[in-house]
Amino acid sequence: GGKGAVSGGQYHGSGPFGKGLCSNFAFPHCHHHGPQGSDPYPAEGQPGCPSQTSPPGPKKCDAEAVAPHSDFSADKYYFEGDIVKASGEVGIQKAIMAGGPMEVAFSV
Repeated sequence: GGKGAVSGGQYHGSGPFGKGLCSNFAFPHCHHHGPQGSDPYPAEGQPGCPSQTSPPGPKKCDAEAVAPHSDFSADKYYFEGDIVKASGEVGIQKAIMAGGPMEVAFSV
């Protein structure tokens, strides 16, 4: 129960987060978007990277999870606070001046 997202790592615990977190990503590493260049991972739909549909969110931790990340209901991360939306250079400048540092996201 409770709100939030549980801890998790990359496919089979690979990558910088390592093993033992609550719920690892369900799919292997694949190359997405743009030229492959030196990316060592296969492109989606190629051998080693089948095209897949995301499964529903987890309801329990993986069997490989270790304490303190093995308790699904206790291993939750969430945010409480204000969200400010700003767009354009002037709008973002005003938001920074009014509230200080910001974390931003954008789509390409």
